[in-house]
Amino acid sequence: MNAMISSLLIKVFFLLLFTLTWQTEKKYAKEYYETGVLKAEGWIDSHQKEGYWKYYHTNGVVQKKGHYHKGEKHGYWYFYSRENQLLKEGHFSDGEKQDWWIFHNNNTALKVQYKKGKREGYGLVYQKNKLQKALKYEQDKKVGEWSSVLSFRIDNPQVQF
Repeated sequence: MNAMISSLLIKVFFLLLFTLTWQTEKKYAKEYYETGVLKAEGWIDSHQKEGYWKYYHTNGVVQKKGHYHKGEKHGYWYFYSRENQLLKEGHFSDGEKQDWWIFHNNNTALKVQYKKGKREGYGLVYQKNKLQKALKYEQDKKVGEWSSVLSFRIDNPQVQF
């Protein structure tokens, strides 16, 4: 009788263990607008976003795409307009902008350094892929601007891009 109870308890234990493991498995999820159009899709692990996710505008065009880690944006992300034009791209670390970000606007691109979600370091303004202006940021505020690349290099000889 004791052997039968022990065997039953072991089976119940493994059944509970399997059930708990199954509930935390990674699964693919989809979210929809009220109209039924796909809003977002990606992976969920332990009830939070994990891995690659893609979001859509109401017209079906990709709005943004990138990775999550433990529910926070992490890694490189891309953001698009409703007309599928790339608006901005850059790195996230634990949900905050980090490293270089590029903001696109027609033939102009602004490349800016971020630390912990704030502009910190340098910014570079390009028009038609030609460097036009350099900026410097501290504590999310612009503290310097050079309209000549030569004057920027003279003032900042240690900076390499």
